[in-house]
Amino acid sequence: MTKGAATRRLTAVLGDAPRILLVRTDRMGDLILSTPAIRAVRAAYPRGYLALLVQPANRALVEGHPALDEVILFDKEKAHRGWKGAMQLAWLLRSRRFDLAVLLHTTTRVVLLTWLAGIRYRVGFARRLGVLLTHGLPYQKRQGTQHEVDYTLDLVRAVGIPADDRTLAIAWQAAFWPGPATGCCQLDPPSAVR
Repeated sequence: MTKGAATRRLTAVLGDAPRILLVRTDRMGDLILSTPAIRAVRAAYPRGYLALLVQPANRALVEGHPALDEVILFDKEKAHRGWKGAMQLAWLLRSRRFDLAVLLHTTTRVVLLTWLAGIRYRVGFARRLGVLLTHGLPYQKRQGTQHEVDYTLDLVRAVGIPADDRTLAIAWQAAFWPGPATGCCQLDPPSAVR
């Protein structure tokens, strides 16, 4: 089966209201660089259920984001540490009955978590445990031929979702960012390509 045929088949199977989990559990800057992918998924599936798995430190950036129905925390330092914690999170994800997981940051842990959660379709870079992905893209980030925004959009396109808007956006809530009431803020989010 060709790549195009596999993509068409996947979008047909998902229907118009799938339950989708996006995963971005690394740095703040990388999460911000993933916001075009988040919006592209919502635009393609306005009736779908869209959740995002993030680390607790990044919750404030996406809580209340208009493209998301739910933000799920992955606390690998405390609540989800070790096998017992990982299994608790896998069971939580399983209870949400996701149809698709798009791993915007593909790590061994999140590939295994989404597989254990029984998510039928798992898209990510075939970097670690790629055999557990149903749709693995070649890992080429080390070559640095693209911007991080484009790598995340490639993952979304692999599902058959059109994704060309590269505009970055976060969900800003003053309650999460106490400080002077100047109406001005400076962010210097870390991001990295390994």
